[in-house]
This record gives sequence, C-alpha cells and structure tokens, in this order.
Amino acid sequence: LPVLSCIDAPGGDPRASESDADAIMKMIELVHTMIEYPYGKMGIVTGRLYGGSCMFAFPKIFGAERTIAIEGAKVGIIGDQIVAKILEGNPRMKQEWAENAKNERADLSDVVSESMLDAVV
Repeated sequence: LPVLSCIDAPGGDPRASESDADAIMKMIELVHTMIEYPYGKMGIVTGRLYGGSCMFAFPKIFGAERTIAIEGAKVGIIGDQIVAKILEGNPRMKQEWAENAKNERADLSDVVSESMLDAVV
C-alpha cells in the first residue's frame, strides 16, 4: 500500500528527557524504515515543518513520489519566534538571521524552486 504522510510538526524536542528516552535514535530507525519502504510515498505539509521533522514529510531524498505543502504552511530550520528569543542577546547574529530571512519566501516558492517541494496548493 502507498503511504501518505500529512504533517504539522514544530520539530524535535531538545530537552534532556527526550534525549534520555533515545528519541533521536528512534527517529533514525523510523527514517530507515521509511526509506526502505518499497511502495509509493507522498508527504503533505499541512502546517509547520521545522528541523528534523522534515524526515516525516517524505522528502524526495527518501524516495517520495511527491511532496507538497498546503498554502500558508511554514517550512524551515527553526521557527522565527524561537530564533527571536534565542538571538535577543546577540545583535550581530540577529542581524545575520534577518539578512538571510530576506531570501526566504512566505509562499515557499524558494523551496519549490530548489525542488525540496513539488508544489504549494
């Protein structure tokens, strides 16, 4: 049977309790299973897709036939609100983040042009 993954995920949880629970290794094992799955795979980003959670949207590198996002979805390394909090005490890094953010497009056309998503619908 083909697999369809609909995802809205804020990313991984960096707290010690999750690390102690070996969450990263469990995620890696699941990713290997997903890559080896021999039938069709498709990912749909329905909301947020940050950091390592991108693995669960079936990117092309994992053999997906298509990966799309619903209009308004947010895709990136980390959410802007978290970055703002982390960088509030470092003006230089905050400025660098702001400069790089100018290259990102809210409509995800930059992510589509890089072939990380097939389309935004």
